Amino acid sequence: MALSGTVSIDGRVKNVVVCLDLNTNNACDAGEPASAATGADGAYAVTWDANTLPATQTSVAALIAPVATGTVDQSTTAIDMSAPDAAATTSAYVLKRPAGAGGDINPLTTLVQAGVAAGMTEAVARENAALQLGVAAAKIDGYQDDPAFDLARIGDNARTAARITASALRDGATLSVGDQSAASPAAVGNLVALNYTSASNNYLRLLNQAEQAAGAGVGRPAIDRRSGTTAGVATAHSVLYNQAYLTAQGWWVCDERPFRSMAGNPSRSGFCNDGLPQIGYNGPDNALDGQTMASVLTEMHASPYGAINTGLAMDGLLSAVGTAAFPVGSTNFLRRNLVVSNQPVIWINSLSIDARPQSQATTLDQLVAGYPASAVVLPDPRGTLSLGVTTTVLRNLRVAFKTGNAVQFYECDLDATGANVSNCAATVSGTQAITTVNGVRVMRFMGGPAQTYQNHTRLYAEVDWGGTNGKWVFMARELNTDATSRASGNLRFNPTAGSALKTQLGL
Repeated sequence: MALSGTVSIDGRVKNVVVCLDLNTNNACDAGEPASAATGADGAYAVTWDANTLPATQTSVAALIAPVATGTVDQSTTAIDMSAPDAAATTSAYVLKRPAGAGGDINPLTTLVQAGVAAGMTEAVARENAALQLGVAAAKIDGYQDDPAFDLARIGDNARTAARITASALRDGATLSVGDQSAASPAAVGNLVALNYTSASNNYLRLLNQAEQAAGAGVGRPAIDRRSGTTAGVATAHSVLYNQAYLTAQGWWVCDERPFRSMAGNPSRSGFCNDGLPQIGYNGPDNALDGQTMASVLTEMHASPYGAINTGLAMDGLLSAVGTAAFPVGSTNFLRRNLVVSNQPVIWINSLSIDARPQSQATTLDQLVAGYPASAVVLPDPRGTLSLGVTTTVLRNLRVAFKTGNAVQFYECDLDATGANVSNCAATVSGTQAITTVNGVRVMRFMGGPAQTYQNHTRLYAEVDWGGTNGKWVFMARELNTDATSRASGNLRFNPTAGSALKTQLGL
């Protein structure tokens, strides 16, 4: 008997031995049918004598391909041929394929096998895994015809989903397949951000689970639940929810309306009506049972992933939690996300401060007319529009308009607060272009100085909220396409830990 196929992560994988895992211990043991090490084509063939190993044993054994670490000059090190000068992983893990057939063994088939191991049929696991990641079910068995992965331009396809799943395996995450059509009861979710200086000044953000009837096929929709107090008064809704994304339905104000969040790990989500589509995974749980809240909060505050009192002192928070400890069942974990849209990701970062006065402009054409480069008197920044920062947080890029579609760029100094602009100087000329995205006119700028300190570019866009005075021009942001700009991480408390912390703080 024989089973054959290929091993893939991004490209084909070299130096991997494939075997039938007869004892389900995730290792290729002596006596288990195994292939020779794969070559550059990733091909494997596992053969065995049916008279020695009965079908009752081999027909239920998954194919596995342990991916080993090491240096590339070692023949035992797995090498992804899409990057042949480096080891395929920095931490060993095992790729799998459900029992019964050969074929490609890759991160997506490994996810399907996790569903099978949890009790799903292979067909059900495949259907749900495809929904979970937003890929075609047929792609699970091979995505090599997808565009090559490009760190400079992240695409939304099965190859990207496979790389994210491989990263989850590398980081020790537990893969799971969710039942995307199961009923979803309303439930308190993970605590993702906390700012607390006193009982009168605080902010809390939870990602709760929305109620969903069975059969909808949309996983477990989430609700972005925010609350807070400012100077002893409940913070206004418009302050708590102050962003809008440009979606297929036009501008969408991010609020408490449920958004797509598929069940399982890794999984796809679509924050703000799919304005920010992401695939991400939850890393391993860190048990917090009995640890003091103060010690955990201090550690998370220092972490680049911990959204705890960001930019704020910790004195008030630590005083409020005192010596309290987390109860049994408390955990925190790192959620990693990658934005995977093939379309522009455009958003308004602050609905309260990023609008131009209506007296200046309600259309992009009026904006151009109102900021002529000929009227700029340097080094004064007046008469120019901000485009964010350039090489540091204290260097501001600005623009004004010349004839036709030409523009003049300027660089200015910012003070330590980032609010006061001075000492502006002309840099280079460039161009602007007005196009339509999802029915909305947006103006982009080309040819300006490099902006290395932000993960986006600034643009200007029209907004029509409806009504007599509903037309505005806003400064908006467009997310860069590279992996560094599109990747994020967030340390989160599970509901048990989050509820205990909320109770201790009286929130």
